[in-house]
Amino acid sequence: MTVPTITVKRCTKCGETKGVDGFYRNRSKRDGLSTHCKECDRAFSSAYKEAHWEERCAKQRAYYEDHREELRAYNRDRRALFGEPTTERWREITAKHATRRGRWSEAEDAHLAASTDRVGDDALALSRTYASVERRIARLRRSCVALARDAHRR
Repeated sequence: MTVPTITVKRCTKCGETKGVDGFYRNRSKRDGLSTHCKECDRAFSSAYKEAHWEERCAKQRAYYEDHREELRAYNRDRRALFGEPTTERWREITAKHATRRGRWSEAEDAHLAASTDRVGDDALALSRTYASVERRIARLRRSCVALARDAHRR
């Protein structure tokens, strides 16, 4: 028996009808899609993470304590292969690719506010230097702009 192809689906959480690209895939469901839309799923996931932040930190801390030597050996091997991920190295890499100078645009500020990437990754994405991105993030924090990278600090 073949299942008819659907183009829209109703979210069981918010009740909105959305296209199938608004739902995550779930092979266990008859239509192959999750019952909740992506927006509702993200909202639930972020609320759960925020509500159980201390519990998650305690689990991570306990795991680290139990597997300290294994993790150190793994990190030693990675550093031997890829080099030391130091701030200096990021500064060198981003300085090579930095093409933008001068005033910061609203789009760049919005990117930094929404980003959870490392500073070096943001510097490469924005074609700015590591130091300039660090300074801009500090300035946004002083201006009380909510940064996604600071969500765990709230």
